Amino acid sequence: MQNTLFYVLITLSTISTFYSCNTSKEANSHNNYQLVLADSIYFPIDSLTSFNNGNDVSYKKIEGKDYLIILNRKINAIQMHDLESKKMTKRIYLEQEGPNGVGIPSYILFQSLDSIFVLSSFLYKISLVNAEGKLLQKYSLLNAGVKFDEATGQAPKVPEDSYAGLPQGGTNTMFIVNNELYMGCIPSITPFIKEFYTKGQVGLKLNLRTKKISYFMPYPEVYRKKMFFPLAYLTEFGSAYNPDKNTLTYSFPCDAKVYEMDLNTNKIASYQASSVYFKEIEIFSTNPAEDPNRAEKEFDFAVSHPHFERIRYDPYRKVYYRNIFLPNDKKKEKNDWHPYVRSNYIILDENFKVLGETLLPEYVGSSYYFINEEGLFLQGLSRNEDEICFYRYELVKK
Repeated sequence: MQNTLFYVLITLSTISTFYSCNTSKEANSHNNYQLVLADSIYFPIDSLTSFNNGNDVSYKKIEGKDYLIILNRKINAIQMHDLESKKMTKRIYLEQEGPNGVGIPSYILFQSLDSIFVLSSFLYKISLVNAEGKLLQKYSLLNAGVKFDEATGQAPKVPEDSYAGLPQGGTNTMFIVNNELYMGCIPSITPFIKEFYTKGQVGLKLNLRTKKISYFMPYPEVYRKKMFFPLAYLTEFGSAYNPDKNTLTYSFPCDAKVYEMDLNTNKIASYQASSVYFKEIEIFSTNPAEDPNRAEKEFDFAVSHPHFERIRYDPYRKVYYRNIFLPNDKKKEKNDWHPYVRSNYIILDENFKVLGETLLPEYVGSSYYFINEEGLFLQGLSRNEDEICFYRYELVKK
């Protein structure tokens, strides 16, 4: 279903002029800080919860207590785990259909017990529910005039004078400012043509009062100059909201720069945020659409070449963590226990000055995380299948 999305052709005027206001600012590299493993915590889970099924996780303080919030996609439920006791204290079941139906949940934005946004990406909608799973409000994430059949789930049909994108969420990606809900999106354009890079926009904004949809943030210049890329290099961009500056920062897999958008002015500035492990991102030399074994070759290419990934903002230490995937040289065979890639973090201050880099052990992942006063928590290898493990990292000056 998701691949079908990419084959919707859209004709829009180019938005590359958005970058005319950019300023490129070089950052001096330093290596004064590193992430140091300080502790590990284990959350016991029941048979309804999987430790590796792509759960969406976040941290929330509710009524003075700290919770790990898990969207359990296995059973379509939101789980609240007490960080102190490590026990699950509440499970909110989400209905797919009916008067309280939210579709198939993809991501959540947990604001409070009475305000939980549930995103159903492939239905292009987001719903507001309470702690009992009761539907309070629902919003379409498609502009008027865009035709979409919820029953079949086929990619939307977009008129030439409109635009659409597959909505995406995740921790620090979905947030609300001035009654506007922000999230990411993947352009509804086939990635095998130039228009994807010149017309695609990766940010989506929903006005919660008027229900109006708008799109923003084009792909950077490097994408418009070079073709072709594995789909992972197009869809695995990351964004991080900084509430202290009211800015949204983007990290793209094929670009050493990061892009900071001022939400007050919509101006975009770029900053160099390179790694010491590699200089350039390699790309395909031929159009992958013409290869019948494209999916397998794209995967092999992505895990065997270093590239940038997500970016996170740590409001407690006022730094950014930019994740990099590096090929794991310990991986010798497809079926051995070693992961294909290892995660590395570039540490940046609020002005995007590079403070250092930390290469994580291969048993620590980067996809699922949360941040609080005690540090950066990254999900890693558990001792058994009856628990979820998070490794706590502290930011330490050398």
